[in-house]
Amino acid sequence: MAAREEMRLLSEALGVFSVLQSVKLDSDENIAAAVKFCDEKGAESVDDIVQNGFVDDFVSALRLKSIPARNLKAALQPLHSLASQLSHRGERPASSRPQEVKMPGWMERALGGGGGASTSTQALTKGSIDAFISSRPQLSARPIEPKLLLREGAPVTTEQANDLQQSLHAHLGSRSWDEWWPQVCISYATGTRPGVDARGAGPGMLQAAAIMQALHGAGIPCASGLHVPPGSNWKDFLIKIDSRFSRCEVLIVLLSSAFFRSHPCLLEVHKATQAKRMKIIPLRCEEPLPNKDEQWLDVGMQDARLLDEVQSQLGSINALPARGLFFDDEKYLKELVAQITKEVSRGTTPNVKAGARHKT
Repeated sequence: MAAREEMRLLSEALGVFSVLQSVKLDSDENIAAAVKFCDEKGAESVDDIVQNGFVDDFVSALRLKSIPARNLKAALQPLHSLASQLSHRGERPASSRPQEVKMPGWMERALGGGGGASTSTQALTKGSIDAFISSRPQLSARPIEPKLLLREGAPVTTEQANDLQQSLHAHLGSRSWDEWWPQVCISYATGTRPGVDARGAGPGMLQAAAIMQALHGAGIPCASGLHVPPGSNWKDFLIKIDSRFSRCEVLIVLLSSAFFRSHPCLLEVHKATQAKRMKIIPLRCEEPLPNKDEQWLDVGMQDARLLDEVQSQLGSINALPARGLFFDDEKYLKELVAQITKEVSRGTTPNVKAGARHKT
């Protein structure tokens, strides 16, 4: 059992587990073959396989039948598409460069002003395997320009918003949205700034995307309302948080003034509070935040109980960071990914009501 768990941990660190799982090929045999292939090729991530043209060899190494093999190739294709959009200005040598989190080119330029300030995960090397088994992977993030991610940041255009959403849809690969049950969900408000952002766009999208891309790079499935396909009801996201089939263990909440005006955000957090087991992690993304009497002012008396449950829950949980804003320092994103990595690896304690484990 220990060897099996070790193999799975290695596959998660390399990023191959989430790919195999997405096409229902995450058997012990396939996981072992995938890890062996990466070791033989010296690949430190699934992106190395894609970017170096080893996709066909990788699929062949798993000895799959025609249809599963085709599905696996399709799942890897979006990674290749996203990787091709990255700008690699100022790269380090391949032997020392950490695995890049996949962002659309415009987003990387925006986050770092074209200077390489994107988010990345620490590459797994043979020498770090033992340390990884005991501590799980850690995020090594480079600075994210705070002004872009806060209300005073640059405008978010329609093109940027659409490109961002399309890149997140590409992460699903051949998976159906209806059949995808991620371990982590994000509740955020777009926060459109009148006269600044395009209609339906705003800094909240970038904040959520930056976190999702970091978690994706760490091999952790994560979803938000941005993943809901065109033509689908936005409420379809609610069942990803809590339902009979939900696998969500963590809800990340991006606290902003727009969040406390958003009825969908209210419903999303309420869903999490009703779950039998859930870790809720609030991130302070703006300040000052509305006080209790200024939150969700459009909620009527018919939803008074729902409002009270959400406010009581959020009010009892310590936010990250304790002071200041989440995007003020890259270390907070590193801490978040490390915390969630441990959370989803050990699972939450069964039959513990949401919120009971949040106090420190």
